[in-house]
Amino acid sequence: MSRLRSLVVFACALLVGGVFIVAGVLKSLDVEGFARDIALHKIIGPGLSAVAARVFVPFEIAVGAAAILGYRRRWALGLLGASLVLFIGATGWAWSQGNTEGCGCFGRFASRTPLSVIVEDALLLAACGIGIVLAPRGAQAGSGVPGASPSLETGPSRWRGVVVAGTLVAATAFSLASPHLPIDRFATALRPGVTLADLGLAQIAGNLDQGDRLLAILVLDEDPSRKAVEGLNGLAQTPGVPPISGLTSATEDKRAEFFFTYGSSFELLEVPSADLRRLYRRAPRVFRVHNGTVLRVWDTVPSAEELNR
Repeated sequence: MSRLRSLVVFACALLVGGVFIVAGVLKSLDVEGFARDIALHKIIGPGLSAVAARVFVPFEIAVGAAAILGYRRRWALGLLGASLVLFIGATGWAWSQGNTEGCGCFGRFASRTPLSVIVEDALLLAACGIGIVLAPRGAQAGSGVPGASPSLETGPSRWRGVVVAGTLVAATAFSLASPHLPIDRFATALRPGVTLADLGLAQIAGNLDQGDRLLAILVLDEDPSRKAVEGLNGLAQTPGVPPISGLTSATEDKRAEFFFTYGSSFELLEVPSADLRRLYRRAPRVFRVHNGTVLRVWDTVPSAEELNR
């Protein structure tokens, strides 16, 4: 294979494989959130979505690594291309049903519209096609890296296979463990020191960036958020506790229904789903703000004593 052809194939594999690896790693930080994103497409139910998320995240990382390393590269690019076709079809279907939230392809770290997802995935699919057409057929013992030494290019491919297999095992283990790991600081944008402007919350209400505030992220149709109302109501009635506001992506009608059903004694403010989903893996999540800067974050409703520590 000519050097130019080799460079083009490697560039295509690096581009597509790199995107899949980055996307898979970011989703592995919040695999449950990715499962919810899949369920929003309304193609499969929540149960199958949870299974699909835990299978697909390691698959993305391992096959992306195989494409870059040159281990059965044509097969790897073919699998990535088939995944892109699936993404485009699922996104188009969800879009036609009124879902404008995008695909959750990069977890909570990037918000894309359905149109941008389809366009970007189509470009990646084209790169897959170019790589498949130009890549050598048959046994692929070479490293697939332009400029590699002759000993590397003619060496056995089993070591690359071992690396890919190890990547698959490690990615699977982390995806299964991540919901139970204390990694919210890395998996979300919400952490001490950031400002409401950084989080996209500066414009939702005029006084959130003035003085002390206690903000609670709530998902109104989930039991943990409903059960949190009692604790938040208790805090709201405790002397010395700053004003409390709930943040939710629910509509006005759903907020009113929640208020009358569960008796929340604090205001519920609507935040666009794309902005709110960057701030939590599980709700409720509570944080204290002083003059627009986050001071502390809790992954449950804190006690009055915890607030003042």
